[in-house]
Amino acid sequence: ATRANYLDPDLHENFRLSSLFAFDGLKRVPVETAEMGEIVAITGVEDIMIVAHTNCGAQHMSGEGMVSDMLRLGVSADHIKMAHHCGIDFDQWLAGFGDTEEAVRKSVDVVRNHPVMPPHVRVAGFIMNSETGELLRVAD
Repeated sequence: ATRANYLDPDLHENFRLSSLFAFDGLKRVPVETAEMGEIVAITGVEDIMIVAHTNCGAQHMSGEGMVSDMLRLGVSADHIKMAHHCGIDFDQWLAGFGDTEEAVRKSVDVVRNHPVMPPHVRVAGFIMNSETGELLRVAD
């Protein structure tokens, strides 16, 4: 794996990743791979970059629109009702966000203040311009 320093984009360090863990509820379990969106534990991390991008399709999602798409794609209305019955609020869970910068700031705050985040880990937020690739720092 490669670790990059967001303060100096030219500084890269290769390292061997010997263990990767994901969470099953509150239990940490070893895994071979992790996908985007999964919460993982990797030892030795000193910097975390949260990067959003301009013109994001998720920005304007709505729970109602997603449920409509699920039905169109063949998800059973009974399954959707069951999910509602189990407490899943599609409007809250699948809602987009209006302001990309505000969303990044909130994500940085959640990660930085997570109860298992070591205090020495630096967390910063950026927005990448989808057309130019330029990174704009929006949260330290």
